[in-house]
Amino acid sequence: MKAIWAEEEPEYHGEFVRFDKMKQWPKPWQKPHPPIWVAARDPGTYDWAIKNGCNILSWPLSRPFSEAESYKERFE
Repeated sequence: MKAIWAEEEPEYHGEFVRFDKMKQWPKPWQKPHPPIWVAARDPGTYDWAIKNGCNILSWPLSRPFSEAESYKERFE
C-alpha cells in the first residue's frame, strides 16, 4: 500500500503474486501515508510490523492479563 500511495503507477512482481501498474485515487492526505495497523499475536508478526513502521493491534481481552503483559514486553 505504501508504494501505491507514494508512487504514480507502482508495480510488483513477486514469487507468488504479480501486480501490474496500479493507480489509486484520491491520494491520502496524511504524510507520508495513513497509519497502518497490523493484527499481531506471533513474535514474528510483531517484528515485521515494527520493522515496517506499523502500529500493532491485538486482542488479549479474552485471555489472562499475563498475555497482555507478554505482548507489551514483545512490543518494547
